[in-house]
Amino acid sequence: MKKWSKKKKIIMIIILAVIVAAVIVCLVLHSKKSTSSGQGDVTTYKSDTNLTASNYYTGVIEPETSVNINKDSDREIAEVYVKVGDEVTKGQKLFAYKTNDVSLQIEQAKIELADFDTQIADSQSQINALTDQKATAAPENQTDLDDQIKSLNTAIKQAALDKKMKQAEIDSLNQKVGNAIVTSSIDGVVKSINTGDDSSTYMTILSTGAYQVKGTVDELNLASLSVNQKVKIHSRADKTKTWDGTITKIDTDSSADSSNDSSNGGVAMSGNGDGTDTSSEKASKYNFYVSVSTTDDLLLGAHVYIEPVVTDSSAEDATSSSEVAK
Repeated sequence: MKKWSKKKKIIMIIILAVIVAAVIVCLVLHSKKSTSSGQGDVTTYKSDTNLTASNYYTGVIEPETSVNINKDSDREIAEVYVKVGDEVTKGQKLFAYKTNDVSLQIEQAKIELADFDTQIADSQSQINALTDQKATAAPENQTDLDDQIKSLNTAIKQAALDKKMKQAEIDSLNQKVGNAIVTSSIDGVVKSINTGDDSSTYMTILSTGAYQVKGTVDELNLASLSVNQKVKIHSRADKTKTWDGTITKIDTDSSADSSNDSSNGGVAMSGNGDGTDTSSEKASKYNFYVSVSTTDDLLLGAHVYIEPVVTDSSAEDATSSSEVAK
């Protein structure tokens, strides 16, 4: 009995050890899961502004206008006069196409054009000779002479048509030579130059002086914004700088690329004003655009906060909605 009792004690100790180990493992896993969940669902930011609005959104300063300059797929670039980051003015040279091959094509086309003139002149000369011959020819030869004259007239018409088409080709080639130098249509900054051959857009110019703010809102907060709504723009770098703005467009046709916005992906922030993002990670996001009253001190590419201006009517609507929810 004593021997059996000792075995039971050993078994009990082993069972207790297994239970304790399992409890410890569960606690560790739960702790890691809680930490991971907290980091994924809620993102905390340092409050670097004195925003008091119930909701605010992140945005970035971008130009109101950008111009994409396409490259002709059948032409080669001879020289590029600018580089990425250069400021350009309207009419300034950007790049030039090679024209050597085009010039040779023009010369060849002019030779062919002259050949058509020669063909027409020769055919007309033969027609004149046959017409004189026909005046004194015997009756049995009249039909044959008429057929020859008819054939030559047809050749003249075909040569005239070919000449017209060749002239159009020359005009097109001359236009290419005239358009060999491509210039900027706006004052701006060279954003990109595509050195590859996989895209027709060769160069992009961003306008300077006329800026707008691109913000991002998720679908849960989309109804809180509207076109023509007034907003206040806050600098993230200098809390004393603000600008007045108006929402000009809310793009619901396509989902926003959150990588273009600030550190929180441009997600609408929560209503407690503490800089904590309580929006859903899985919610779709959309871009909206804000025109600003002045561009003074605005820096292209700078990140900002967008604060909707709460009017008396919107505050009453919010109160009514809250009462209905209750």
